[in-house]
Amino acid sequence: MSDDQLMDKTLKMYEARHGKPFTLVHWWRTLKNQPKWCAYVAQLAEKEKNKSMPIDIADDSGGECLIGRDAAKAQHNGKSKAEEVMDCIVLLGENVNKKVAVQQECKQEREKVTKAQLEITRLQLKTAKEHKEAWVLEVYNSLLRQDTSQMTKDMKANREKILAKMEHKLLGGDEEE
Repeated sequence: MSDDQLMDKTLKMYEARHGKPFTLVHWWRTLKNQPKWCAYVAQLAEKEKNKSMPIDIADDSGGECLIGRDAAKAQHNGKSKAEEVMDCIVLLGENVNKKVAVQQECKQEREKVTKAQLEITRLQLKTAKEHKEAWVLEVYNSLLRQDTSQMTKDMKANREKILAKMEHKLLGGDEEE
């Protein structure tokens, strides 16, 4: 049967069913080959195909039956629970081991940083002491070069005491600190 003959037959069926002729023939010819419409028709055909498939209940091949509700509950609460618990324990153990390893690494890094900071502080203290000694030596030298001709006896005595203390500090050691 050709497309024109099929169309004529369909139009007669429509008129017989609805009592009036199909008036949208122009639009049908315009849209019938559009991809959207073809996909819709294919989807309808697939639904019809699935509806018409008969299910043969008598053709049961005697395969394994599904387990019952009570058996499924027993299986779920018994063996599978134990396996799940064991899996969780293994995962927990692995996580704990990873966490301990990370904490050990962090502890080692903190110790390295602490040692480095301690060394830096020790070097800064040494530098500060050297600067202090240099400053004291500079003050001592300036006191030694100071002109004493204009000083009174009390001023000279104070100067001598200060010089003696500085000499003791510079030459005699750091017992006072």
